[in-house]
Amino acid sequence: MRFGFLPRSLALVLTCAVMPALVAGAEKPKHGGVLTLAIGKDITATNPLIRTFSIDESVRDLMFEPLLAIDNRGNIQPNLAQSWEVSGDGKTYVFKLRKGVKFHNGQEMTAEDAKFAMDYTMNPKNGARGYERLDVVERVETPDKNTLKVTLKKISAAFLYDLSEIQAFSVIPKGSLQEGIDKPAQFPPGTGPFKFVEWQPEQRIVVERFNDYWGHKAFLDRVVLKPIANTTVRMNALRASDVDMIERAPYEWVEQIKSGKIKGLTTVEAPYAAYHQLVFNVAVPPFNNKKFRVRLRRQASRHQADFDQNQRRGSGNPGYVRVALL
Repeated sequence: MRFGFLPRSLALVLTCAVMPALVAGAEKPKHGGVLTLAIGKDITATNPLIRTFSIDESVRDLMFEPLLAIDNRGNIQPNLAQSWEVSGDGKTYVFKLRKGVKFHNGQEMTAEDAKFAMDYTMNPKNGARGYERLDVVERVETPDKNTLKVTLKKISAAFLYDLSEIQAFSVIPKGSLQEGIDKPAQFPPGTGPFKFVEWQPEQRIVVERFNDYWGHKAFLDRVVLKPIANTTVRMNALRASDVDMIERAPYEWVEQIKSGKIKGLTTVEAPYAAYHQLVFNVAVPPFNNKKFRVRLRRQASRHQADFDQNQRRGSGNPGYVRVALL
């Protein structure tokens, strides 16, 4: 049985979430095996601290981790940082890092590694994705091997939430990246459930299970990600058994699979699999006219339900809509 799939987080999917469904007839998940997944586009860089969005972020989530995490209810949870304290003035954060965490090269993670990643991100010469998120940081210190002290310039309600995604930064070994480089020969070691094996641009990205991972270990031995941009070609690769799973299956095909017109394929639905935005330059006409923006905002809200239905074709759930045109 083959699988069409619309993922939100590759790390979640490939380590635990859908493993019971991937083993036909199994009562419990089983370890082992290689999964070949067709993705819509290739990654763009091997520096995990830059361009951390879209497919780059999804693939890096397999190999790299942030200090904190967020649960399904939106609450901050421990991750690489096991606990933290906030000063009375709300500007100093002291994180106690999880002991015994290993990078993929076997090196033990310390506070110096987290400081290196933050300092690298805050250096404007590096073009890091998290530069703006860490702009509120005044300095980073390491009182001891497992303690990271961060002092902010001002109080930030979003600071802990920013540290729960690798878009801000992920922890990598101290000195593992050179300044201003976007494509080192390979990814630096991470702490995630999978470790990097190879990247052949426009052909495949290969990762394999990291057996010394501190958390829930992946079930799969290896994952092969094949970039196939054309949705029809991607679907045909699935039907021909060239791949085991695809992301962003064409909706018209999904409807045929669900109705039984196409046999031997199964869909797994990700309720929130994509994010779309429209950005307007309010410094140029007609968007510099506030009355026009007000009318546009009203029209956007009025047609949102139709937009959601057309985009989803009845699959998934609509997320929140933020219209900030005023």
